[in-house]
Amino acid sequence: MAPRLRRRGSALLALWILAGAPLLAGPVGVALRVNPRVDAYLVGKEIHALRRNDPIELGLTVLLRDPISSLLVGFNLGGCVPVTAKGGLSHQFTGTATLDGRTEVDFGDPNDPSASRLRLALGRLAVKLLPNSGCPPPETRTPHAVIRPQGTAFRVLVDVVAGTFVGVDEGSVLVQAEAGGDPVEVRAGQWVVVPPHGLATRPASLGSVDILDDPPFRLRDFTTQPPGPPQ
Repeated sequence: MAPRLRRRGSALLALWILAGAPLLAGPVGVALRVNPRVDAYLVGKEIHALRRNDPIELGLTVLLRDPISSLLVGFNLGGCVPVTAKGGLSHQFTGTATLDGRTEVDFGDPNDPSASRLRLALGRLAVKLLPNSGCPPPETRTPHAVIRPQGTAFRVLVDVVAGTFVGVDEGSVLVQAEAGGDPVEVRAGQWVVVPPHGLATRPASLGSVDILDDPPFRLRDFTTQPPGPPQ
């Protein structure tokens, strides 16, 4: 490349970065199982139906449209392990994300490819992490809280009226309310709720969930099987 063209290309790249445009990156996951009416889009691109074995690109927003919609994603956020997303070939994952019912979630931050992050705007998310993968565990952000896992299996439910429910199946998580206060440690077998504009409640046992039997927290519909390693 001629020096003048090289300088021009470097200048355009610098302007693109300063403008906040994301750098190109490979996929951060793969859709392993998709039930009907699951759509996805990247900012500035058309929305499309998500199908099995489709790559989950950095910054992809996924929308589950129906109460019976569900999605299983094998992911690697943070870029420490490459993800291969070509027609169901072997993949390397550091965890799985299971979504079900009407749900909206973003996978990663296109402006910060090194960040290990999920954003759950609404609905249900269950995360299982591969133990001792050596990769940074993904934090989960909701409108009400930031959840930082210290273990391998946890669940999050976001409701626009009641707030963010966090339940832990293995290990522990730290829950930091967006409204402030100290982070709360939630251990295996415990749950907390962070209400809109409020602080996290004290951890309570997942075995005593009678107060959650009425909507919006139908825990009997949200409970998962005992967690196992990602497949």
